Amino acid sequence: MLWDMLWDELSELCRVGVDMFDYHFNKEAFDSFRLAAKLGSANAMLNLGECYFLGLGTVVDYDKMFDCYCEAAEAGCLYALPRIAECYMNGWGTVQNTEYGRQILQKARDCGDEESAQLYHFYCEQPPTREEWQQIHGNILKEEK
Repeated sequence: MLWDMLWDELSELCRVGVDMFDYHFNKEAFDSFRLAAKLGSANAMLNLGECYFLGLGTVVDYDKMFDCYCEAAEAGCLYALPRIAECYMNGWGTVQNTEYGRQILQKARDCGDEESAQLYHFYCEQPPTREEWQQIHGNILKEEK
């Protein structure tokens, strides 16, 4: 019962954060994601990483972005894996290691993650055009499910 109430609160914090971005309240959204992440929401931690990546509500910080993605993945957020792979492939917040990035994408793809399958195709089979990359990353914020 208590766990269900806490989970509902975390989900609401994450949803509120996504809604705030829709209305361009970036700092408030960042604060909402940070609080929900601190309380254990993996999706909020992923969204916090996106904030650091894009500089929404905070300054761009690839080191913090990478740490957020790793924490989200450790907490079971499959959506974090393609982000981590891209960090390794591009050297964002970590030492560049394209082979390790490809391995992460392949594992996530094999788990059924559609974004990872697309990224694997682009990075490993056919490099993406700028338009294709933007299409993949068009909706980067994830709501709690």
